[in-house]
Amino acid sequence: AQKAAKDATGLWALLKRFATAKDPNAPPAAWACAEMLCSTNEVVEQILNNGLLLLLLAVVVGHPDCCSSLEGRCGALSILQRCLRDPITGPRVLSTLVRFLPGTVANSVRDVKDPAETLKQFDVESETPALVWNKSMRGTLRAAVAEEYKRYREACPDGGAEGPEGHAWQLKHDYTVHYPELDGELVVGGIYLRLFLKEPTFDLPLPLEFLEQLLLKFFGDLEAQLSE
Repeated sequence: AQKAAKDATGLWALLKRFATAKDPNAPPAAWACAEMLCSTNEVVEQILNNGLLLLLLAVVVGHPDCCSSLEGRCGALSILQRCLRDPITGPRVLSTLVRFLPGTVANSVRDVKDPAETLKQFDVESETPALVWNKSMRGTLRAAVAEEYKRYREACPDGGAEGPEGHAWQLKHDYTVHYPELDGELVVGGIYLRLFLKEPTFDLPLPLEFLEQLLLKFFGDLEAQLSE
């Protein structure tokens, strides 16, 4: 099974079968098995290089062509979290994920251990110094994922992992999702400064890292002003 999973097309077919299943009685163990197969660097590389990250996101956001059950969404999210925590390829997965999600949301996906709790955060409104996420932003993400999924289907009409020219499917090099709600927000160390100033007693998840990044930002801006 692992040998087949390391093959891009085989891995895509395996996850696509689970992701697009409409049967609500599909065994939850199917996603757990898929997560186990995604525990090696080689497989994470395939996820990055062949559009599998997009398929997992489509399940999480509730794309109409994908599995919409809680088990399926949690299963897809578990695979994303496993990939994000890989010490070698995790940073590459995160850099791809932040092209779809605000950095603070992507960090939350990585850091919250329980997939069900992460889904709960995804589905509710939040405006704290550490997380800004609401219905409008969810709509923006769903529309972006739907558009990219459509582009994948057009590039790979046979449902494989490669486009018609034999190259691996991937995002356009300048692709990023724009969230107007975050325009003008200054984020330092994963914290929205405007909201932190309104709520200075907020329990920072990484206070020392935040202080370090804040000082770097301050002295960096000061140096830039003095050099003008």
